[in-house]
Amino acid sequence: MTILHVKNISKQTHLGTEIILADCFWLRLKGLLGTRELKQGQGLLLTPCKIVHGFGMRFPVEAVYLNRQQQVINIIELAPGRCGPFMTSAWGVLELPLGTVSHSCTEIGDFLQSTRT
Repeated sequence: MTILHVKNISKQTHLGTEIILADCFWLRLKGLLGTRELKQGQGLLLTPCKIVHGFGMRFPVEAVYLNRQQQVINIIELAPGRCGPFMTSAWGVLELPLGTVSHSCTEIGDFLQSTRT
C-alpha cells in the first residue's frame, strides 16, 4: 500500500500526511468502505477516477476532484448514500475529513503535489 503526503503548492499548506493511494481496481472498489472515521491528516486518493459515491459510508467527506496536472477542478461535501458529480476532465479524486479544505485554504484552481512518504 502506498502512502502519500499531499500538499497544496499554490497556498503552501498541507492536506494530509497519511493519504492512501488507491490506484488499482481493488483499492478503488474498496475505497473507504469499512472505515469508521478519517482523522485529520488521513485520506484516500483514487486514480483514475471521475466520480465518487458515499454508498455504504458512515461519515461525510470532502471530495477534491483533480485533473492530470493535479489542479483542483471541483470540491464537494459528499454525504453518506449520495453520489458526487461525474467530471469528464477529472483524473482523480482526493477524499478528506470534513474541514480539511477550508483549513488548508484550498480552492478550485489550486495545484496539489503528492509525494510518497
